[in-house]
Amino acid sequence: MEILLQRACERYPTSSFLCVIYARFCWEHLLNEQRHNRLLTEAQHRSPALDVAFLLFCYQQDVDALYKSADMLQTGHRAQQQQPARRQSVFGGAAGGAPGAGSLSKSGHDDGSYEENISCGISGADIALYEEYQAHLTAATQAVEIATTQQHTFWTELLLAEPQVDVLLRSGTVSLRVESALNRRKSGSEV
Repeated sequence: MEILLQRACERYPTSSFLCVIYARFCWEHLLNEQRHNRLLTEAQHRSPALDVAFLLFCYQQDVDALYKSADMLQTGHRAQQQQPARRQSVFGGAAGGAPGAGSLSKSGHDDGSYEENISCGISGADIALYEEYQAHLTAATQAVEIATTQQHTFWTELLLAEPQVDVLLRSGTVSLRVESALNRRKSGSEV
């Protein structure tokens, strides 16, 4: 799969969307953060269309939130307040802070004092924020799965010589299916 995505990016040098797809693959399957960041930067430089630019923006917000949550869980809220932006934005440019000055090492400890990080702990609010983020991420993933399934059903039916209108109508109401799935999920978690 990696070779296929790599060749697609090479074959279509103006496609920002392919870079985003390949970056996501590197992030989720290869766990290669450096290539992920490089591909997102390349996608930005390829002058993306408005919808791909919005996708890049949303994806960047998700990645930044994930870094923030991970930093808060690893070092506690105190380190986050002292250095509000330690990581470099995946679109290039420093996000703040001097490199190496108080930055996190690979082990997740502040370069300053290990004992300070251990003593700061993680507050309940930090855990609640992380759980809320995970809940939203799960809901969004579920909504994308439902929408993709519905689109596939809709377009498959539309390609038939004689499409059935009732199938098209049922598969065209994606928002209702997503809403009902989210309501079922909420009612299941409240029980």
